[in-house]
Amino acid sequence: MVQYKLIVAYDGTDYYGWQIQKDVPSITQILQTTFAHVFNKNIIIIGASRTDAGVHALGQVATFSTDLDIPAHTMQWAWNNILPTDIIIRSLTKTDEPFHPQKKVKQKYIIIMFF
Repeated sequence: MVQYKLIVAYDGTDYYGWQIQKDVPSITQILQTTFAHVFNKNIIIIGASRTDAGVHALGQVATFSTDLDIPAHTMQWAWNNILPTDIIIRSLTKTDEPFHPQKKVKQKYIIIMFF
């Protein structure tokens, strides 16, 4: 499995927050659904934190793992091309060591500050 770290920006006006919720659109649900559509693989995205309904983000940090091992820039380009216009993946990189966006707070902070 290959682990990826992503930074996502979004306009949350039409979403019920980051976290998946039953019967309403969320940022994570859209990301996971579109990834499955493009790459024919299911993923589980873990975000650095949750946002409430209607909240926007410029640099939400998240991670996921997949058995796909393709160049990160190719994955980012293909994925961004199917996402709705109010969600964009600003950065997508492979991680060399295990990364958890809720536990690696120093790395999360550095990424947000220098993006």
